[in-house]
Amino acid sequence: MVRGKTTTRNPGAVVETPRLAECVGEVRLLLRQILSESCRYNAASYDDFAGYQQTASACSLSALREQILDECHATFTACFHAFYPTNNLKWLCLCTELLHTNHSAEQTVSTD
Repeated sequence: MVRGKTTTRNPGAVVETPRLAECVGEVRLLLRQILSESCRYNAASYDDFAGYQQTASACSLSALREQILDECHATFTACFHAFYPTNNLKWLCLCTELLHTNHSAEQTVSTD
């Protein structure tokens, strides 16, 4: 207790430590890496793998694939919002990725 003031601690509050800050930074880096990866998913190639057969198993495989992709999208979006909680942080991340993408595109053009 400080002269006339009582200090209360929030039992649900997380104590910030340097390791916690490092972990948040690592997760943010991972999210940016995932965001900057090129999309390798090609629905046509997976449909070719099913052998053009419209069997029940091919349809269920396609439905499962879509469910997995939807879940991955929802998970990534939730993590992104959790680790970039403010609009300023989201904007900074977007601008950084756009600069990185633009820089990579310029390097590709200059090497051709």
